[in-house]
Amino acid sequence: LAAGEVIDKDSGSSWSDFIKSRILQPLDMQRTVTSITVLPTTENVATPHKSELDSVHPIPWYNWDTMAAAGGIISSSHDMAKWLRVQLDRGRIDDSNRLFSESSSHLMWSPHTVIPVSAAARQRIPSTHFRSYGLGWVLHDYKGRMVVSHGGGFDGMYSHVALVPDENLGIVVLTNSMTGISTPIANLII
Repeated sequence: LAAGEVIDKDSGSSWSDFIKSRILQPLDMQRTVTSITVLPTTENVATPHKSELDSVHPIPWYNWDTMAAAGGIISSSHDMAKWLRVQLDRGRIDDSNRLFSESSSHLMWSPHTVIPVSAAARQRIPSTHFRSYGLGWVLHDYKGRMVVSHGGGFDGMYSHVALVPDENLGIVVLTNSMTGISTPIANLII
């Protein structure tokens, strides 16, 4: 939320407009929005769902506009693939355009905050030797490869993005449910 406020004050435009002009438009992410207010006029949009003890039922979209900078982007698998490609290419959009510098990519994917590897985590994934938080990314190793990931959650929607840069592998799992299945699916693929 604080970063969104800084963008508002420093750029002279709203967080939403800034994200659209600086990220979504350069990457041609046409199915990605920063507010649910446009969803009624958008075709082919998933409906959020909530799991109960013995059922799953649709729930209405909740308006997150006041805290959008903390997770208010709604996207599609096609658009998320564009985001993963630019991440794996260290900010390069094409031969003449960059979204961010290669040095910024290295900075984002460098440990800034140590996350202890618990006994349960070591038991679950024995090859994990480190966990940390970069700039917007969770970092850990799996069988000698760095994994860069981040989860997301919106009422009735959970997601997980994982990158294995050494393998040029990007995974996005989008769900329209409030279950924790997205991270295990990404881990299974890795």
